[in-house]
Amino acid sequence: TVLYNAMIHPLINFPIKGIIWYQGCSNVNRSEQYKLLFQALIHDWRRLFKQPEMPFYFVQLANFLTPSKLQPDSEWALLREAQADALCLPHTGMAVNIDLGDPKDIHPKTKRELGRRLSAIALNQTYDKNIPYTAPIYKDYNVVGREIHLHFEQPKGCEPLVQEYNLPGFIIQGTDMKWHVAQARTTDQGDVIVSSPNVKYPVAVRYGWADNPTCTLRTKSGLYVAPFRTDK
Repeated sequence: TVLYNAMIHPLINFPIKGIIWYQGCSNVNRSEQYKLLFQALIHDWRRLFKQPEMPFYFVQLANFLTPSKLQPDSEWALLREAQADALCLPHTGMAVNIDLGDPKDIHPKTKRELGRRLSAIALNQTYDKNIPYTAPIYKDYNVVGREIHLHFEQPKGCEPLVQEYNLPGFIIQGTDMKWHVAQARTTDQGDVIVSSPNVKYPVAVRYGWADNPTCTLRTKSGLYVAPFRTDK
């Protein structure tokens, strides 16, 4: 209430083209609440500024704390997912920040690159410039033997993935419900194939699912795939 009265309400009569939002670390451990409140905030600000289609572009939480290859219970990952859920609203965009963090500083110094990624979203989506602004977006999967094949959407303004044959950041779950660090590679068709010698019957995959994962799934201009899970 105090922040709103002092910092938002005085601005509602100013003409504003759009919003850039950078916040979320204080809401870790409250991802379900954040999912609801964040989308409500977007609706409310559009109502206040009398712009129902006002662009709202936001930054997903960066990688932070001790690096981990296997952390399926990460609260930071859940908060990132709650942020990404806001993309269901029209005229929203998310700058993925999963590679720019600092394990000891919640305010990493890599703001210039983050600004580049945000500006690419605005230039493409708001100002109709023909520049790449997003990496492929996870869509669905199918199981092929001992592998899970991940498929991605490539909306207009999307670049293809860089081809890699030893992708970090993936974990895979078998029918025993145990998670294992996975092996992953891209294909010429833009899919990602994930497996583990420890998993005979795979049922789920998660990517970037840790407080501070190592993620390299990206495009040639350095736009990163957002963390995701198939078992949502």
